[in-house]
Amino acid sequence: MPLYTYVCKQCGEKRKVLMKIGERAPKCSVCKGEMEKQIPLIANTHGSQGTSCSSSSCSSCSGCST
Repeated sequence: MPLYTYVCKQCGEKRKVLMKIGERAPKCSVCKGEMEKQIPLIANTHGSQGTSCSSSSCSSCSGCST
């Protein structure tokens, strides 16, 4: 079962919940309000410049530019 993070729309309470895919969102345990699933952010762990190569093996290419 996936672990989801939910945040209450009314009071801002955060909660991590193990749920089946497609299961209804839980109610807030603090105020009983509606909770919204948070979308995880994916970090770029390789930096922002990418990689480059010093030479090309094909004649139609000028080498890697990224």
